[in-house]
Formats: sequence, structure tokens, C-alpha cells
Amino acid sequence: MTETQLPVESFREAAPLLRRPFEPAAVRWKVQTTHGSSGLIVGYIDARLATERLNLVCPHLWSDDYTSAGDGLLMCLLTVDGITRRDVGQGKGKALFSDAFKRAAVKFGVGVSLYALPQTWLSVSDGHLRAAGQGKERLFLQPAGIEHLRSLYAIWLGTAQGASFGEPLSHGDAAEGSVGDPLDPDAEHPDGLDEEGPRELPEAPPAKAAEPREAPRITDGQAKLVEIRAEQAGLTKAGLSEILAQEGAASVADLTPAEFRIVLGRIEAMP
Repeated sequence: MTETQLPVESFREAAPLLRRPFEPAAVRWKVQTTHGSSGLIVGYIDARLATERLNLVCPHLWSDDYTSAGDGLLMCLLTVDGITRRDVGQGKGKALFSDAFKRAAVKFGVGVSLYALPQTWLSVSDGHLRAAGQGKERLFLQPAGIEHLRSLYAIWLGTAQGASFGEPLSHGDAAEGSVGDPLDPDAEHPDGLDEEGPRELPEAPPAKAAEPREAPRITDGQAKLVEIRAEQAGLTKAGLSEILAQEGAASVADLTPAEFRIVLGRIEAMP
């Protein structure tokens, strides 16, 4: 394949280059949702790598701007050669900007190939995941799991589906063992736990029985985000209601923060 001279001078030239896949070393992985000791794994890139793709392909043709979308959401307006596309992000501080930027960049094809990856489930029993948290309810990727995922991704790049995005475009790929952007909203944060797993805490004295209280509900901004993602995924109202019902919620506004993360993960994992 003959490489195009970079950078290019128009969006027409940039479009196929922006959507080309990333090298296996550049793609990061996280547990999107769990079922028992197994986890559904998804690939992602951080905002730094999305920026580098734009700077490699068309550094003089793009710009970004941000505006509040209300309810704690931020909208990124990404412009490439006079064409503007937008999307909203969630998070706090820098993570809010990173999330909005990456989602807008996907609309220009940056990282879009990762949405075409087949579903991959890993488990604790095969050594690919580690359980953490007081109740061992959280799952995190182990080095063996990351290597396994990189191998699967490299194989997928050679399939007809992977090849349809073009050959991987290498640039600024993450060094082996690097952590990428720790403030990226997609990055895994095992709460400072070391590779040995969670530390044993001393037994606490018996606590006084707490009075029953109503479970906290999500904010209006989080509810709005679920509805936006459902619409982007092509979910009908009935389809969204079915996902909500699996968590025992009658409506989006009834979701607890924990249920919100599960529902959003299921929607975003949809092909």
C-alpha cells in the first residue's frame, strides 16, 4: 500500500486516513461491564492519541471549541477543513474535555474501527482479570489479559472486517507499559490497589444500625446522557425500557449511580 504524503490539504484526503486503525500497542482496554467473575472488554484510545492522529494527518485544518450542554455536560465542536461535528462528554475537570473531544473525533472516523471489534469476554479464572474491592465486585485487567487482547486485535486487523478500515496508521503509539493519560475518563483506576490485590483492613468495631434511606438517584445531566447515547445507538424507547427493566428501573430518572454506569455501558457496547 502506497503511503499518502502527510499532512494532507483537504478533508477529502484526510477522511480515509483519520479512520484507519491504530497499532495494537496504542489501543487500550477496559472492563466495560461484568457478569460474575467475567467481564466484557472494550478497546479505546485516549484523547492524546486522537489529537496526534489529527496532527499527523491535517494539523493545519482542525480546531476544537467547547460549550456547556447543561446539567454538567460539555459539548465539543470539532472542525476539520471547515466541517464541524459535535458530541457531548461527561466527567469532571480535564476528563470532561477529553471525553467530549474523543466522542466528537469519532464522528470524523478517529477510533471508529474499535466500535467494530467483536465482543470479547475474559474471566478471573483464566488469569486475564483480577477481582478487587471489599466484596471482590470490581474486575481489572491483568498483564496477561492485555497481551491476549493485543493478540486478538492483531488477528482482527488481518480479517476482512479489519482490513476494510485500511492498514494501521502508526504514530506516537503508547510505549510498552505506559499508562497513557491517567485523567482520561476511559482509563481504569483500580483505586491505588497494587498487583497483589486489595490490602486486608483491620476488623472494624460493630457499627450502629443505619436508618433506612432512599437510594440516591442520578442527576438530570446523567439521565440526559443516557437518552443521548440511546438515540445515537439507534435504540427505540421500547429497547431502552427493556435495558432499564433489567436493572429494576421504570425510567431513566429512577436509575441509581451504579445502575447508570451499567446501563450506559450496555448501550455503548452495542454494535
